[in-house]
Amino acid sequence: MKGPVRGEADNTLGSRRRVFGLVDSESRFVQSPTFILSLMRSGSTLLRCVLDSHSEIYSPHELHLRSIHVEAIDGARLSIDRLHLGQHDLKFMLWDQLLYRQLMASGKRFLVEKTPGNILIYEQILSCWPDARFIILYRNPVDICLSYLNSGIASEVEEACDSILQWSEGLEAAATHPDSIEVRYENLLETPDLVCSDLCRFIGVDYEPTMLDYGNYDHGAYEPNLGDWRDKIHSGRIQLPSTDTAVYDLPVSLGELSKRWGYGENDDR
Repeated sequence: MKGPVRGEADNTLGSRRRVFGLVDSESRFVQSPTFILSLMRSGSTLLRCVLDSHSEIYSPHELHLRSIHVEAIDGARLSIDRLHLGQHDLKFMLWDQLLYRQLMASGKRFLVEKTPGNILIYEQILSCWPDARFIILYRNPVDICLSYLNSGIASEVEEACDSILQWSEGLEAAATHPDSIEVRYENLLETPDLVCSDLCRFIGVDYEPTMLDYGNYDHGAYEPNLGDWRDKIHSGRIQLPSTDTAVYDLPVSLGELSKRWGYGENDDR
């Protein structure tokens, strides 16, 4: 295989091609990171904790790359222009350094990042890392809507549905990327060994059954804005979903999205 293996950082500086005045994929310290792309309340924190429990995979809390920017002011604007660099180039360098720093500190080989907001910067991620890979995590949109309402992300059905439909466009666009794999939250709960075996093959590592017991490992603090922080994730074990008996008059468009994602006819709650 040419270059570092998937998601692995090449820390042998002498082997890195130097690029003066241009930024390309081979100049990245982490050449092909993997990103979990999902809507909020789709189980991405659970998935990242399970993956982070693997001896070779580092999956940090949400890094919110979308909110990290670089601004060149005063003389620096002229300076970076003479280097044939732009604001995006500087931002991408910072993103790459952040991932590289965390991966090296972890002592692991592969990085999987998860922040739901990455759906909105999918194209920028590919501009930064042309060899990026994607785990597309689906959940029944109706259950996402109920979770939005129960968790306080949205206070009204219409607000929740509008957000889901808007974000779903980015997820569906990313799902067309050739170097991606689709995962369903429901399958992760019901057959975690099969789902994680597939994901390990995709990432390029051997499956480790111990990764399912994510509570045996330290994944950092569970805090708001860094991922899910509620009681279930604190349990440290994969649990089947509880049955939500709430009944809402949901828009037809949400039911259509649910069916498009293969969730059938049981979405008329």
